[in-house]
Amino acid sequence: MGKHSKPRNNRSRTVAVAGASALAVTAPVVTGSQPAVNTDTFPRISNTDTMPKIPVEKSPINTFTVDELKQLRVALVRAAGRRASEARHKRAERARHRAAATNPQPVLHERTRAVPKPAKTVVKPSLHGAAKAIAFAAAQIGKPYEWGGVGPSAFDCPGLVMAAWAYAGVTIPRTSQSQWVNLRHVPTSDMEPGDLLVFYSDASHVGLYVGGGYMIEASEPSQPIKKVAIAGYYMNNLLGVVRP
Repeated sequence: MGKHSKPRNNRSRTVAVAGASALAVTAPVVTGSQPAVNTDTFPRISNTDTMPKIPVEKSPINTFTVDELKQLRVALVRAAGRRASEARHKRAERARHRAAATNPQPVLHERTRAVPKPAKTVVKPSLHGAAKAIAFAAAQIGKPYEWGGVGPSAFDCPGLVMAAWAYAGVTIPRTSQSQWVNLRHVPTSDMEPGDLLVFYSDASHVGLYVGGGYMIEASEPSQPIKKVAIAGYYMNNLLGVVRP
């Protein structure tokens, strides 16, 4: 959980935590032998469809620029739209199958007019899930890495993504290996903000993809939680992408 061999520059960054305008949801308690994620001590985030106002600093690594935030929101809107469209299609297919099984349609005569199709229901895409997980992870930038840490003061790599998605109301497994095995796999070409990027053949490291070629990770004790580019070393060691 969190080991890798990439050489790194020792540096510390101070990153502002998202303020009162950032997102919020009460996370579920992880059952069984897994530790509970207590979000009572996490910074509260308001329930809104807008992305949190993450402070913009000169550093391109641990901050989000205005352009990056715009691109992230566009990516989230498109992803939510695709999922809403797929859900509508599946509901319509199920409804047609049920209707065909219970009420077979009579054969229409030549001059009989067909029943008009019902109007489509417009479903507003929800941005809360991935947006809240990303906002939570961004608010942890600069906090220390701790093996086995699930917050609120320190995290390891799977603990960070687990807490981020728990904050969005979604329970995922505790370790990077169980996240890799149990979550839905998606092609690398289809990865979206909020997806989990799993690294190395033993699935020993995981980060939260935030769009624009970046992820937020808790990597090792010598490095704080940070935003990093996934090009180069990370893509060469990417095992795959999973989606909560």
